[in-house]
Amino acid sequence: MEDGTSLEGEVSNDRAVEIAADEASSKISELKERITDLENENGTIIRENKEYKQKIEELKSSVRDLSAENVNLKKQVNKVQSENKASQVVVARAAQLETEASRLQHDLAAATSDLKESSEELSDLKRIFGGDES
Repeated sequence: MEDGTSLEGEVSNDRAVEIAADEASSKISELKERITDLENENGTIIRENKEYKQKIEELKSSVRDLSAENVNLKKQVNKVQSENKASQVVVARAAQLETEASRLQHDLAAATSDLKESSEELSDLKRIFGGDES
């Protein structure tokens, strides 16, 4: 074969077979290395995927917790708003009572003044009529 003899109508060369075998071996080596790299990359992607799934579950749990907290906060806001409305009613009534108390104080001051004037008139009348009787 080294001399280029023919096998079934084809010319064969040992050196060409060696080169082809070396190329095939090199190609197989490259493919095995590529397979190993892809398996490593796949393992990395699987780990990252698990981490992402875990993070998603943690975030879902956090969303559930925050939703429950949001419901509680809304209840508290509603309660405070109700208390605020009640406080506004109390404040309005207190303002009415203060106005009424002020009016009553004014009326009392006027009545006291009228009473004093009436007492003075009565005293004057008693002196006038009392002095005539004496």
